[in-house]
Amino acid sequence: MKVLPLSGKHAVPDDRLPEKLKEAICLVKRDDGSMTLKIASPFINSIEVMEYERRLKANHISFGVDACTLSEIVEWNKSAESDIKNEEEPTEQTLQKKIIKILSDAVTQRASDVHIRLEKIVCTVYFRIDGKLAYYEEYAAEEGNRYVNCLYNTMCLHQSHASVSYAEPSDAKVREEYVQSLGLTGGRFASRPTSEGLLSVIRLITRRGRALSLNALGLTAPQEAALERAISKPTGVLFFTGPMGSGKSTLVQVISELMTQRDKGLHLVTVENPVESPIKGAVQTALGPKEEWWQAVKSLMRLDINCIVIGEVRDHLSATAAMEVAQTGHYVLTTLHTTHPVDTIARLKSLQVDNDFISDAALITCLVGQRLAPKLCPHCKKRYLEHKNDILPVFQGLIETFCQTSRVYLKNTGDCKHCEGKGVKGRVGIFEVIEVDAEWMRRYHERGKTHAYDYWYQKGGQTLCENTLRLINEGRIDPVMAHKEVCNLDRDFMVFTEDIREKSQHHRRASNESI
Repeated sequence: MKVLPLSGKHAVPDDRLPEKLKEAICLVKRDDGSMTLKIASPFINSIEVMEYERRLKANHISFGVDACTLSEIVEWNKSAESDIKNEEEPTEQTLQKKIIKILSDAVTQRASDVHIRLEKIVCTVYFRIDGKLAYYEEYAAEEGNRYVNCLYNTMCLHQSHASVSYAEPSDAKVREEYVQSLGLTGGRFASRPTSEGLLSVIRLITRRGRALSLNALGLTAPQEAALERAISKPTGVLFFTGPMGSGKSTLVQVISELMTQRDKGLHLVTVENPVESPIKGAVQTALGPKEEWWQAVKSLMRLDINCIVIGEVRDHLSATAAMEVAQTGHYVLTTLHTTHPVDTIARLKSLQVDNDFISDAALITCLVGQRLAPKLCPHCKKRYLEHKNDILPVFQGLIETFCQTSRVYLKNTGDCKHCEGKGVKGRVGIFEVIEVDAEWMRRYHERGKTHAYDYWYQKGGQTLCENTLRLINEGRIDPVMAHKEVCNLDRDFMVFTEDIREKSQHHRRASNESI
């Protein structure tokens, strides 16, 4: 049990109290986190006390009220003053050890990011595990503020400000010496002011323990074949698309490593922000503190390269630079933020890339879309047919219309020791690979995106929706989570006409018969 001071540097909330209230009330926080406002009986209905209660509620503090004698309140407040006087300011080394402990626990729990939410009263830390935020720990606001400032000011480099800004976004890179022992290759710090304080996120950049195959990532055999054909060409741009955190960078790394392993004489150079997992056979470079992507690409062109990996195309200059590199006889792998790969051309148009570039199938060779879906825990997942009433009717309708219900499993949140009661553990990639040819380009520019997409699908293209349904029917992912977070289960039904769907099935049947 702890008494929280009501005035001064550590005040809760942080504003001044009338003098006569200092000996009349105190705020007590119990071990279970609940709070009680203790009020001397003569003051319990005073205007000043009611105003203070209003301010506590305005600061989103939940509390109960307890009437006490004046002497009891005096003793409580003396206890608070004594605690403050005895409280020692932690050293820089102590703070750094605590931050490293947080990062270490995040790595142990397979987190991809650490979120630090600093508010007026409290600081809460979350880990992003398998795509979801999970509560880790809570601190007093002042303690959390020390952690954020120590991390940014003493454990980072390339800071965008001299110290963490509470008025505008801040960015920095965590120094390697603080994360290498944790099995990380780096960390990226970013913060942004909020209405309550500051949100800081540390992206944990992990080192892959072994080389991965395309199949291990979740690509199907036809998708692997399409990618193999794309990377076997002498020039072109291969775009990897999807939302943030969908695994684009990992796929780029795997393909880059595949290319350098097969051709030892290939000079493949990357520009990343920051450099992530090591790529065997590649020369990896980091985007400079004040360097733009297009500037980095222009610089690399003077280094006698065969293939270049560009961490991100994000504006007109970087997009144009990527296309110019391919036009001059080089191969380019890069990422682009779009919802679906078929939207890549429209996205490049919005970046004002020259039409000659975006209509040339010899330049834009392949478009890859990707998502990551949490895998069901094999030890506790539950059969859909036995537990379908656990989910909303709208999801029941989708599952029974588009899935093989006898093979579907649902997430089970309980006491499973294997997944710590989350129902999921690890993630699997779900892909859509559009191999671009001249006919696809002609249809896109003459008749629009829909006709180009229909053409690809009729030729046997596997959609994101189709691969999502496949994993659901294999009992590997939860259909409700997949519909909400990966791809709506009825997307292909909504996007393609019945005639197009039938032509696609006919093409697949013919292909299977010929094998």
